[in-house]
Amino acid sequence: TIECRDAVLAWDRIVRRPEKDRPDPTPRIPHPVTGDLVPDPSRLLPYNEYVGARPAAWPKADFIIGNPPYIGTKRMREALGDGYVDALRGSYPGIPASADLVLYWWLTAAKLVASGKTTCAGLITTNSIRMAQNRVVVETGMKLGAFIAWAVADHPWVDDAGGAAVRVAMTVLARKQSGARLVEVDDDGALTSVRVVSRLHSDLTGGASVASASGLPLLANEGLSSFGFMLAGDGFILTQSEATALIAG
Repeated sequence: TIECRDAVLAWDRIVRRPEKDRPDPTPRIPHPVTGDLVPDPSRLLPYNEYVGARPAAWPKADFIIGNPPYIGTKRMREALGDGYVDALRGSYPGIPASADLVLYWWLTAAKLVASGKTTCAGLITTNSIRMAQNRVVVETGMKLGAFIAWAVADHPWVDDAGGAAVRVAMTVLARKQSGARLVEVDDDGALTSVRVVSRLHSDLTGGASVASASGLPLLANEGLSSFGFMLAGDGFILTQSEATALIAG
């Protein structure tokens, strides 16, 4: 029953595309003057096209439990290659390019829970899931009908292989919303509190949704106006030639 394959991307074949190779930015050779390591101009990063790329189908399951890989959006191309990242993002148009890799697992699980094909899903992710660029994906899953029933927004995690200490978030998704539990732990991972709330928001908080409220207009400002930008004199106005000279200089 164990399948050894890519969990989020499927494809028909991989085709090498040398015309899309790009210079390798990794410092490898000493600079002739400073001696500092600089990129080797002869080294290129190969571009592999994933022909027929599409979301990978997950096997039918009542429950999903996972610990997806922790790769931030800024490191995805370095870790996975340009061709793979392009294929992945093209296969999931609902996930913005600014989202971390773990969100592809999270949204796939959320869709299965929302559709009723899966009862619950529990995933360990980086705690950056609460950041604005990742909350967009969480909100998409919640709009589809997957609710966060239990969460730890910030939990210590030690990578035994590298010894690095990171912070993770844990979320449990369910289809029916009947109260949620927000769990807090200390720096040693020991339980400190469990709070029952009516619902958990995309930033893994309960109570008033501060994250969503920040995008709404302030009612206290209704009917008010402002001067906008005030130049306070002609001395702040530039001619076209003056502006062009400043930009060029």
